[in-house]
Amino acid sequence: MPHDALAREVGEAVRQAVAEALPAAVRQVLDVVNGDRPPKAELLGVDDVAATIGVSVRSVWRLVSGGHLPEPVRVGRAARWRRRDVERFLGSLKPGVTIQLPRDAG
Repeated sequence: MPHDALAREVGEAVRQAVAEALPAAVRQVLDVVNGDRPPKAELLGVDDVAATIGVSVRSVWRLVSGGHLPEPVRVGRAARWRRRDVERFLGSLKPGVTIQLPRDAG
């Protein structure tokens, strides 16, 4: 094996070993610094929540009013959900179980 190829292979093996040993938060910072991926936002807007769980914006608000999805935190006048709360909601869903959403009053 030529010297350059061996050096690249060893370098990659060392980078991989270090990456596996680092805590997740440090890996995330390194990924962002290296341009590998954008950071995940910790607070999500209603459009992001709707896209994440695959429902309409109106259904997000119905899930909140029905007590299925936590109330958003307010940042000024904007409603934001913690990413971990949305992920916890998704993790709580059971296959074959339908959530009954409240109807709009009117």
